[in-house]
Amino acid sequence: MEDGRTAEVGTTGSEGALGLSAWMGLPRSPTIVIRQIPGSARPVPLDVLKREASTLPHLRRLMTASHQASAIQAMYSAACNALHSVEERLARWILMTHDRVQT
Repeated sequence: MEDGRTAEVGTTGSEGALGLSAWMGLPRSPTIVIRQIPGSARPVPLDVLKREASTLPHLRRLMTASHQASAIQAMYSAACNALHSVEERLARWILMTHDRVQT
């Protein structure tokens, strides 16, 4: 937010990708990525990603699906935050995190 406050708006793990807004043409991502659980990631330079996605339709479909899944997750999170108790929201977060860390 403009005043420096932040809020978690989504999670991802080995099933997803971050930074796809740059691949889709936005000049800058409006988000900051924060790793909350130890793990690893593999950064891919944008020019390499664009080149490979232009020649590999399956990669393009996977990246599009990942971006769509993130958008849907954000919608469900907004609904959950508006309609569920704090205990239900915590249960959802724990289950989502469990899925992503595979433990």
